[in-house]
Amino acid sequence: MRTLLINTRYASFNDTACSTRPKGIELESEFLGFKSFESVAIAAVCVEERDSTLDQDFMVSEIVKYSNQIGKGVVIVPFAHFARDLKKPKEAKIVINDIKRKLKKLGILVGEVGFGTHKELELEVILKSYSHPGDFAWRESRCSQEHREQIE
Repeated sequence: MRTLLINTRYASFNDTACSTRPKGIELESEFLGFKSFESVAIAAVCVEERDSTLDQDFMVSEIVKYSNQIGKGVVIVPFAHFARDLKKPKEAKIVINDIKRKLKKLGILVGEVGFGTHKELELEVILKSYSHPGDFAWRESRCSQEHREQIE
């Protein structure tokens, strides 16, 4: 699982069309139209075939840390473009919804955008002088099979 976290002053998303790839995405598409958000963190989340609940829990904890660091709510944006091996759309949608549910349960304000759609995107990004650790962050979870077996 991969996530790009971006600290924004403003973000807007406009669903323009349902995606046609990967196969089966049409059945899972949620077309929500135009959405805008003031002062939020964007979490562009990519769900891959090998991702487990451990990867999901790690990503939730990283998103919570980031949200707390910058003091903002989070918009979860399904973002397949980071993937090497995408999870099937139906399964990816379940994972994305689980992440949102877990964040909400932990008291994080969560914004939502469409799943399985092409989007126009507008971001006003906060870049402090000399950059700041909270401007952008990249998280990747790669829980090894051996590590999974030890935990389970």
